Amino acid sequence: MRIIGPVPQDAPDPRIEMRARLASMPSPAIGFVSQPTLEDSDMIGWSSGSEGTSSASISYTLWRNPDDHTDPANLAVLDEVARASLDEVPPWPRPPWILEFIERMRYPIIWEAVRTTWRAEVTKWTTPEALLLHHIHHIHLNRFAEELGWEVPARGFVDPLVTERSIRHAVDVQVDGDRVSGMEVDTDPFVYAAAAELPDGRVLTAVVPRDDLPWVRVEFAQR
Repeated sequence: MRIIGPVPQDAPDPRIEMRARLASMPSPAIGFVSQPTLEDSDMIGWSSGSEGTSSASISYTLWRNPDDHTDPANLAVLDEVARASLDEVPPWPRPPWILEFIERMRYPIIWEAVRTTWRAEVTKWTTPEALLLHHIHHIHLNRFAEELGWEVPARGFVDPLVTERSIRHAVDVQVDGDRVSGMEVDTDPFVYAAAAELPDGRVLTAVVPRDDLPWVRVEFAQR
């Protein structure tokens, strides 16, 4: 979510529309199983593909010490400019949902960690392998571009770090307490990733930064 300029105090919470859109999908989205170190803040990232796909991605606030949210260990690493921008109070009132959003920015967020993709048809671009690689590249580009030394990529850019040869198949993925045959990428230096195709055709993909992985149980449930 990007906010530019003053927002009226009575502006509607965008999560209301996000929930309605999610409810209109043919089947539920998938997220991580409930766990004390992760908090689902209801911020959903949406994307659509030219192959008739729709995808919903769930982000999570990370609590390294879930028993004490005031523990400084829970805070995100912010530079002085970012911290000052969060502390700045503008001369106009703001809606409660913006205040909540700003407060959450003080803590680490596992951005677009779990993605559910609904497909109109299966093509070479909508296989679980292709969707997993796309999700990994999306996180690389938006979270690790500086570490990778990437400039803004040209159209059709291919991620040099992960290919189909990076994927390990026949991996058990836990969904709603059941084992589903899936796949993983566990060789990337920046992220761990997993995917599975569900019986109804949905594809779940998950990408977690390695620095956050010790606090995440990589198991899934319908949201």
